[in-house]
Amino acid sequence: MRIIKALLLFLILIPAIAMLNYRVYFTEIEFAGLATLKPSTSNGVSYLSFHSPTESLAELTCNGGEGKIQVIEIFDSNVIVNRTFIGSISQEFIVPREGTYWVVYYGKGTTTCFIRFKRNDPTVGIQNAFYSIGIVGAALFLLYTWRERK
Repeated sequence: MRIIKALLLFLILIPAIAMLNYRVYFTEIEFAGLATLKPSTSNGVSYLSFHSPTESLAELTCNGGEGKIQVIEIFDSNVIVNRTFIGSISQEFIVPREGTYWVVYYGKGTTTCFIRFKRNDPTVGIQNAFYSIGIVGAALFLLYTWRERK
């Protein structure tokens, strides 16, 4: 009986433990780059590749050159950022989910880019899973203690 109680309490505590873990991870600032990008053409693509382990708020900074900069999710080919710039650009954007992304430059001259991750958050699906586990664990614990008292 104590084992069942301990397991149910553990189910209740999983969301709190996970959120504390994300609080520690939330404050870490990561970087990708510094990479010099040549203009991409039909003959070849010059890109900066980065991986995000979760949903993140990021900032793309590029200096030099002029043209168009894109951030592309490579598996789905979704364009996350599509901006035109002359000289320099600093653009905040949200990395929507875990995955590998490319920063691709189309333009004149070379540009130097880097990405700074400002905030990392668990995705909505992960948050919902944690909250569901906590709710189910609490409900089972209440049911168990109610039956035990009878």
